Amino acid sequence: MLIRLFAVFLTVALLGLPDLGHAQGKTLTLRVGDQVGSELDYGPFWIAVEKGYLKEEGITHVRKTYANGPLTLLDFNKGDLDMVMAGLGPYIQAAAQGSDYVMIMSITKGNAPIIARPEIKTPKDLNGKKVGSPGLGTIQDTMLSLYEKQHGIKVEHVPTKITDLVAMLEKGDVVAFTGWETVAATTVLKVKGAHYLAPWPVLPNAESLEVIVSRKLAQSDPNAVLGLTRALLKGMRYYEKHEEDALRILAKAMNVPDAMEIAKLGKGQIKITDPYIDQKSSQIIFQTLLDTKKILPEKLASFDDFTKRFVDYSFLKKAEESLKGWEPKK
Repeated sequence: MLIRLFAVFLTVALLGLPDLGHAQGKTLTLRVGDQVGSELDYGPFWIAVEKGYLKEEGITHVRKTYANGPLTLLDFNKGDLDMVMAGLGPYIQAAAQGSDYVMIMSITKGNAPIIARPEIKTPKDLNGKKVGSPGLGTIQDTMLSLYEKQHGIKVEHVPTKITDLVAMLEKGDVVAFTGWETVAATTVLKVKGAHYLAPWPVLPNAESLEVIVSRKLAQSDPNAVLGLTRALLKGMRYYEKHEEDALRILAKAMNVPDAMEIAKLGKGQIKITDPYIDQKSSQIIFQTLLDTKKILPEKLASFDDFTKRFVDYSFLKKAEESLKGWEPKK
């Protein structure tokens, strides 16, 4: 019996398959940070919660919700969070300011629509006008800067809480705003005349949101981080295979009136089934942060420098290997 058991362990080691000891031996409670109104954007995580994929890996969670990514990272830097779902722009800026973490995967592409009042019909109509954003450090604000450059216009950025931007648009305090889903879809459905001026960013397949964990957790409990990555991948595949049911799960997580209608409209502005960071758009985002002096070259020399220091695909590759042949079931 002992010889047989040793042979199994040896086979697992030789094949490079994940050690499932964490899921079988103990439960980890992750302190997770995200942003208000972002359940659709982080759909794979909430699907993983609802379908029990996290539980299968021995993981539970405690959720803390913030106004935007930079505020989420402030608590992460204080050690109050183990895992964060937020935007690439805030992550890069945090890294340049001394934050330390491990980025394990991408979770969302797109997700920076511009919503406008009825009188705003073209990009040129924004020139010289006030346009809201959920914060100067957010990926949405960075995408707004790229939108200005693309169309040869200049707008006045008005940073504020994303939940306040809806009322500001309705009252005319701003003529448009950039934000994330499902706040954007909610605005289009609830505010008379509000419409998607730009459903997608100017960058094709624009990188938006990623998942990070504390370096301490990645080093002290790599099996837990592998289990988390595997659960997120399962969530992505469930959405890809059973989109309608996945949207019902996310509408339940949103817990607002007309959630299903909002989710169906919002899904058109995001992509949550590609776990690898889009290199081309990410490099442009990095350069935009340099050009606008939100990061300094002596802190981060290049996007490649950022990738080498903060991105670790080893968990993702092991998770993909362990899920070969796995199909999501309703």
